[in-house]
Amino acid sequence: MQLNATAISRVLCGTSATSWWKIRDHAEIFLASAGELVGYISVDNLLTNRPITQAQINEIMPFGEQAAQALLKAKFRAYREAVIVQQRRVVDMTLAIASNEDQ
Repeated sequence: MQLNATAISRVLCGTSATSWWKIRDHAEIFLASAGELVGYISVDNLLTNRPITQAQINEIMPFGEQAAQALLKAKFRAYREAVIVQQRRVVDMTLAIASNEDQ
């Protein structure tokens, strides 16, 4: 199974909403996989008040890509489990019908 995951980032600097919290910079990393938004990572500089650089964002990107793959894989596994449960119900109903026809 091939999972194509991407992480798209943007760095935002001091908006009115963040200045109230004394956050000068924050970054948003959107996790997309198979053309679907599967997650979101948000970082800020509230504790250090140091600027967030593009190099720092680039260091986080591989983690974001792995996280997007993991989220998509978990979604696929949950779907597969649901299909297995549904197939078991069909088999059980088929066996019940067949046993009633034999009597």
